[in-house]
Amino acid sequence: DDEGRGLYRFKSQAGTVTTLNNAAILTDYAIRAFVYDRNNNIIYFAGTSANGESGLWKSDLDGLNTQLADAADLTAGTITGITLDHTAGRVLWAYHNPDDPTASGVKQMNLLRSAVEAPGEVTYFNKEQGILGIALDNVPKLGL
Repeated sequence: DDEGRGLYRFKSQAGTVTTLNNAAILTDYAIRAFVYDRNNNIIYFAGTSANGESGLWKSDLDGLNTQLADAADLTAGTITGITLDHTAGRVLWAYHNPDDPTASGVKQMNLLRSAVEAPGEVTYFNKEQGILGIALDNVPKLGL
């Protein structure tokens, strides 16, 4: 059953939430996590396509120009979080595979500047660690 797949957009106005026309995007994907890059109008998401490809994907805000950035077996493991670092110009995501710890870790690639740009090289930030989440604190600290 493919009903309920994808991402849904809503509009909040004067305390009322309404569904936008054509609210559902990426309905061919079972999405587990996503982050929206507001600066570049790109959605990065973890999911599985209708034909079974899985991993980290990118898309524009209309759900078009979708490309697989990093293939990852989401039946064996999971992408446990995605975050953006605009200071360093990177998107980072944590992948945890309990059956294959060598495939686990934090991965990263350069942020894309447009939705039609092809994803670049993926590198490990922290390989072979069973990462269960990821967060980035961009708040400057006094005295550091």
